[in-house]
Amino acid sequence: MTNRIADLRLEQFEVNQQRDALFQSDAFVAKLEEGHSSEVNDEVHAALLEVIDMRRELLDQFNKQLGNQLMMAINLQINQQQLMSVSSSLKEILTQQIFWVNSNKPMDWEWIKASRRR
Repeated sequence: MTNRIADLRLEQFEVNQQRDALFQSDAFVAKLEEGHSSEVNDEVHAALLEVIDMRRELLDQFNKQLGNQLMMAINLQINQQQLMSVSSSLKEILTQQIFWVNSNKPMDWEWIKASRRR
């Protein structure tokens, strides 16, 4: 689980970097249009800006989902650790209880009366 959490954190970091690069959409589109100036008109430019905005929104949603998945993985890891702790504690208690199982009859009032008669 520890490796999965580390992988999720790394993936979330990479998604954040991609999303942050898209916040400067004009510069990003200019870089895409570089070398294709004869093919690019206002319509294409506007369409690219829309695509970039949509991609940024999708990356933002993906980032939120990764955050939720990361939180659930951390909670799962904590729950597993707690379960292992409770399990070993119960095992220890059961081992002690089994060791101290009664091998004789209890010493109650009847036992005391019977021992006086002997």
